[in-house]
Amino acid sequence: MIRPFRLADDLEEAYRVFISGFYHVYWPLFNEAAPSLGKDFLRICALIGSRSFSAEADGRVVGILLGAAQPKWKYVRAGIAEAIFRFGPKAIFNRYQMSPFARKHLRRLFYGYRPHFFKHPFHFPWAEIILFAVHEDFRHRGLGQKLMDAFLDIVSHKAIPQATVCTDTKMSWKFYPAYGFTRVREFPLTAYKYTHPGEEVSGYIYAIETQADSSRKKGEKT
Repeated sequence: MIRPFRLADDLEEAYRVFISGFYHVYWPLFNEAAPSLGKDFLRICALIGSRSFSAEADGRVVGILLGAAQPKWKYVRAGIAEAIFRFGPKAIFNRYQMSPFARKHLRRLFYGYRPHFFKHPFHFPWAEIILFAVHEDFRHRGLGQKLMDAFLDIVSHKAIPQATVCTDTKMSWKFYPAYGFTRVREFPLTAYKYTHPGEEVSGYIYAIETQADSSRKKGEKT
């Protein structure tokens, strides 16, 4: 079942999905920091997004898509306030109990992800997939496609002509061109310097024209 994401109800299970989808690149933040770090990050994404969905299977949340579709200012303001006044100070004063290595990795993520922002093609009205993951035990069942369908249906209904997403070669980026997205930016990415030392990683930005909904490709199951 695909339904709207409910922050208060879904956070714990969404955190497990987050770990499953991003452990290979964020493992210092999961292994060497308090779980509240990842949960606070998800809270920020959900607050900014406001157009987010959960996939349920076997009575639990096994997939999430946290997205923004022409969000109202109050949602953006809430997410920014959460990042500045809650997440930032807790990270700076190490309320998340991060090891020195985890703190170094978090700083590298903030620095390394900057090209995603500076090279991002911004269009207004704006639609963005902020965070997208399916638990590893439930992949290849079409849940990723159904989550994306639900989000893009909202985007199309709001007459937003394009939706974008940031990803990289360490993620399941092949889902996007299979679904119908087009790669619009490519650049070197250094965010994983400590988790994948010496490896070359490329960052990608994909876009999809939502008004061509009837001809949208139905890609590989994720």
